[in-house]
Amino acid sequence: MVEKICTIPLREACEAKRTKRTRRAIRVIKEYASRHMKVDIEGVRVSAGVNSALLEHGKPPRRIKTKLVTDDKGLTTVWLMEEQEKIASSKKKLEETKKAKDERNKKSLEATKAKKASVKPAPAVQKTAVDAQAKPAQTPAAAPAKPAAPAATPAKTQ
Repeated sequence: MVEKICTIPLREACEAKRTKRTRRAIRVIKEYASRHMKVDIEGVRVSAGVNSALLEHGKPPRRIKTKLVTDDKGLTTVWLMEEQEKIASSKKKLEETKKAKDERNKKSLEATKAKKASVKPAPAVQKTAVDAQAKPAQTPAAAPAKPAAPAATPAKTQ
């Protein structure tokens, strides 16, 4: 893996039409990276940080400080300076929060299991034959009959 820190001049992008400047700046960055890292222009990728830096103020800056990284497969990625460190730190924070959340879930699960284990169910009372005979079976009360709907009244004519 080869890394280079470069300041890429984007003055050529400022010569393009106003609506084409960012597109031209991307092309200039790719050409610069392919020339300095000795790879094809199709093998150059521009990171999201570089792209957002180009679009930040509505026009590309005059120059941009980047880190060019070529991996073992021959792909070159153009990173904004210190962008990789920011991504790594955000991933690390995400993993830490995930671990903390998992630990809280485990503790709450253990607490609920402990509560369930501590609460013993009341022993069931067995009915005897004498109790069953003493209490007559309850029958549900019959539902009251619904009143009939009122008859329709004829409309008055004038």
